[in-house]
Amino acid sequence: MVFIAFPVALVLFSVSLICLIKSLLRKQVSLSDFFLGVLFSIAVYSLIFVDYYYFTDVAYALGTGFVFPFYMVVIPAVLALVLRDKSQISVLLRSNVYFFAAVLSGIVLPLLNRYTFSLPEYLGIPVYH
Repeated sequence: MVFIAFPVALVLFSVSLICLIKSLLRKQVSLSDFFLGVLFSIAVYSLIFVDYYYFTDVAYALGTGFVFPFYMVVIPAVLALVLRDKSQISVLLRSNVYFFAAVLSGIVLPLLNRYTFSLPEYLGIPVYH
């Protein structure tokens, strides 16, 4: 399953980046979209961190390779694509917010490997191979 999560996340990251660049060129992006996207990414990461810290006794070796791309790239990108034409509903439901979240997460996750994909080792959780 992990081997499916990475290519899907990579494709959705690329689609999100292209859609975000198009929105930026059309001047359809506001500063609040960026900040809400950052807040969304921080909130999802915090939930994953709390789950590992408080509720996980033993982690699977490739578990974070599925969890982080799925929850931080795939879900926001799919939400953004679903809400793409329905962006006049609410500020929190604007697709650009989720495009920012997916793109930001796609960039930050590999850069902060110690705190993302190596999170169980960082927290001292035994890893099940």
